[in-house]
Amino acid sequence: MVDAIREKGVIMFEKRRRISRKLQGVILPAVIHQLNASSKGLGHLKVTKGLPDQAEVTEIWKDEEVRRHVVYLSIQECTCREW
Repeated sequence: MVDAIREKGVIMFEKRRRISRKLQGVILPAVIHQLNASSKGLGHLKVTKGLPDQAEVTEIWKDEEVRRHVVYLSIQECTCREW
């Protein structure tokens, strides 16, 4: 029984190695797909980079700037208090 479990583990790790050799880039394709799906419909937002660990997000409505929020990436916080 233990030998069968060990053999299945070896097969699984070899399969993962083959898959990882085919991958390119740093982010997994499934994660990229999720990010693309969740970012659709965000065309009314404009992102401006500031310091290396912060960015400004401006909500644009009919060519007028309505709201502006600062996102602090290092502490994962936003002035909108929703993140």
